[in-house]
Formats: sequence, C-alpha cells, structure tokens
Amino acid sequence: MAKAMETAIPVRLREHHRRAQLASDRRAGTHSRREVRALQRRWMRRHWIQIVLVAVLAIVMAGFINVFVWQPAAPYAIGALLASAAWWVYTMMLETGGIAPKRSGITAEEWTADELRKLRKGWSVVNHVMLVNSDVDHVLLGPGGFLAVETKFRSDWGNGMQNLESMARIAHNSAHDVASRLRLKTRRVQPLVVMWGPDIRTHFPEILGLDGVAFCPGYLLREHVRTLPAQVEPAEVQTAFKYLDGYVKRRDEGEVQTSGPLPRTGSQVTNDLFAVMAAVVASSLAVLAPAALPPAGLWSVAAAAGGVIAAALVRRRWSEGPRVRVVTTAVITTCSGLGALLSVVAGIQFFG
Repeated sequence: MAKAMETAIPVRLREHHRRAQLASDRRAGTHSRREVRALQRRWMRRHWIQIVLVAVLAIVMAGFINVFVWQPAAPYAIGALLASAAWWVYTMMLETGGIAPKRSGITAEEWTADELRKLRKGWSVVNHVMLVNSDVDHVLLGPGGFLAVETKFRSDWGNGMQNLESMARIAHNSAHDVASRLRLKTRRVQPLVVMWGPDIRTHFPEILGLDGVAFCPGYLLREHVRTLPAQVEPAEVQTAFKYLDGYVKRRDEGEVQTSGPLPRTGSQVTNDLFAVMAAVVASSLAVLAPAALPPAGLWSVAAAAGGVIAAALVRRRWSEGPRVRVVTTAVITTCSGLGALLSVVAGIQFFG
C-alpha cells in the first residue's frame, strides 16, 4: 500500500506539471511568435541596405560628436545617438513589417490564457493546439463542456464588427478540428471568440451570439465559463484531455523538428537577460577575486578553468532548459576570456 502511494504521488506531480505546461504563457501565442520571427527575418532581408546606411550614419555622427562636442558630455550624446538609431530601426520594422498587429495579438492571447488559468473546479486549458497550417489559440475542457477558444484583438472594434461573420466561420472550423482531435462522436465542441481592445466595453457591453458562436469580451470570460451548465462527467473530461495531450505532444515534436523550439515570451527573454548579466558578474568576480594571491594570476586561471568545467557539466545535465543554455554560455565565455587574458598576463610577468 505504501509503495502504491509513493508511486501515485510522482504520477500526480507529473500530471500537475504537464497541465501547468499546457496552460502556460509560453505556449500562448506560439504560432504568432513564429510568424513574427518570419516577418522580422523577411523585413531585415528586404531592408538590409537601409539598416547598414543607418549604422554607418550613426557611426559617422558619433565620430563628429566625439571631436566637436564638449568631452564630458560626448559619451552620453554618443550613447543616446546609438540607442536612438537602433530604436528607429526597430520601430520601422514594427510599423512597416506588419509586426505590430501580431504582437498585440500575442499579448491578447496571454491575457486570455491568464483568465482561463484562474478557472477551477475541474477545468483544464491547453494553449496552442497546432493543426495543419494554423492553430487553435486555446482549448478548454471542463464540466461545462469542451470549447475551442479563439482570441482576437482590435484597436477599434467599431470598424472590426464587420468581420464578425468571418471570425465565426474560423471559430466553427476550429471547433470541428478540435472535436476530431478529442475523438468525440456525440458531443459537440463549442466555438468561442474572446475579444480584447481599448474600446471593447463600449461596443460589447455583453456577450454576443452569432451563427452559433459566442463572442465574449475578455473581461466577461471567466463569468461566462462559470455560468455554463454542468453537462460533462469528470471521467469524460479526463479522457478528452488524455487524447488532446497525446495529440499535442506529437504535434509539438513535429513543430520542433521543422521550426525549432517554442519561441520565448517577452518576459522570459527579459528574465534571461537578467540571468545572463548576473552570471557574467558572478563569474567575473569569482575569477578576478584571487588574482592578487601568489603566484599572481594563477589562482584566477584555475578558478576560470573550474568555472568552465562546472558550467559545461550543468549544461550537459540540463541541456533542455533554454535559460540554462544561455546562462552557461555566458559563464563559459566569461571564464574562458578572463582565463585566457590572465594567462597571458601571468606568462608575461613570469618570463618578463
């Protein structure tokens, strides 16, 4: 009995971890993030000459500033110039590359995912269910039924209302595709469109039904789901989740092979940068701290070698973690560079 309980606890932990993965923000907006990457590469290939010209102009202007501007203020002016040039290129890419609407859509999908995660009492959410050439933003399984959820963001829903019929058709197709993945024969998957935007309360003070599709403002999403009448037994929900989880695993593996790992979210990239900065500072201090100990520099070289070995072992053990990869790369690069520099300095002192 005790062994059975010990086995059951890790199984539950794995199930809980898997459900948290499927409902995470990292999955929300995955398809749009891939499209953004493709748009960015396309824009840079198309406008690389302009990018080079901006870079050259910024360097020339930085040279003039360094020569003619008051020296105490010159570094600040050069820094502002270079930052402004990079920001100008980035802004032009967003505005002229069709990227800005995609980024708004990604943010809206994360908002929807956050609302759905707050549901309890038997509800499970799976973000980003990839089909053939498109994806279903979210699939919701629970006592109130099975829902295929599409997220839409519009800056002006007054002009966007004319597109509701096309949105309804897409939602119906998504629901039909999800039903086949859940292997449902008798039960229907309900299509749901979640709407976000600055004027959403003005144009949609309540839920709108159109062609069998519920158009729900984001701020009413949880209330709408909670008021759905209970119609599905927990065992049926669990079975449907099992089928969907199996399909998503297979589809994710195919995506990774053809398109690479799931794109990182903005918050994850920011956290990665902070982690890399901390790793660089910590490894630099660890290498430089014993530099003055006799024999001068050799202990630092040994510390650098130890840092490289430790980072390589950590990377080998947890190589699947994206943050582990970038942090260990930072540690290996920092320790290798400082170790090589201190080796040269120690050699000059020893033979000089």
